Amino acid sequence: LSTVTSMFLDMERMELLRGPQGTLFGKNTVAGVFNIVTADPVYEWAAKANVQFGELDAQRYEGVLNVPIIDDVLAMRISGGYTKRDGYVFNTFQEDTDGDFESKTITAKVGLELGAVTFRFVGGYNDTIYPEGYGYQAIKFPQELSIYATAFDPGFEFNVDYQSSKNMEEVTYYETINASMKADWAINNSDYMLSFVAGYVETLDTLVVYDGDYSPAHIIDFRIEYLGPIFNSFAELKLTTPPKALLNERFDFVTGAL
Repeated sequence: LSTVTSMFLDMERMELLRGPQGTLFGKNTVAGVFNIVTADPVYEWAAKANVQFGELDAQRYEGVLNVPIIDDVLAMRISGGYTKRDGYVFNTFQEDTDGDFESKTITAKVGLELGAVTFRFVGGYNDTIYPEGYGYQAIKFPQELSIYATAFDPGFEFNVDYQSSKNMEEVTYYETINASMKADWAINNSDYMLSFVAGYVETLDTLVVYDGDYSPAHIIDFRIEYLGPIFNSFAELKLTTPPKALLNERFDFVTGAL
């Protein structure tokens, strides 16, 4: 959830592209792409803020600051957000609520223009915790196991009523950083574009304690701890021609390598 909502922070536009998109967006794009594009830095001062309140003591604070550094050459855009919400599923076994949520995120984006070459550098940090787990509820349970679970908590049931009876002290926590850069070169100041994109995402810390049987009985329990670096990186080089640039304005192409 936090990863998705942080993408919408300072969003410029959304693109929905149908069909295979491997040429432009790489692997895992057979069905299409939902592309979220955040705003680039501009060469003027700008700021905006958003504050929201809702049920379950839900609070959301967002802010964006654009800073011009060198006119028409260098600018920076910083965005940040904080979100929290109380749980919505009451645990009858622990007599507490599940599903509390808190997330903090910050992103910095730098734009640099050096003649025919433009650069975009992005760095981000996210810290998210569900201190009582996600707040799931069992809605189907085998009769034999439900009889067994009732022995631990007579109030155990699996109606759709925002009540659970999990016996584990659940928690889900993760802390991530990401960095990326993009360089575009308009070859000889033409419409032929050579682009290089690279990125890196790392999980700094994570902990997941999860009651897999959703009941007060010890049947299926999970625990996932951080044991070392978890990261993903990529790099791509791409050449793009102008529309209808070849063979008497009947042909254009995109080529590249990952």
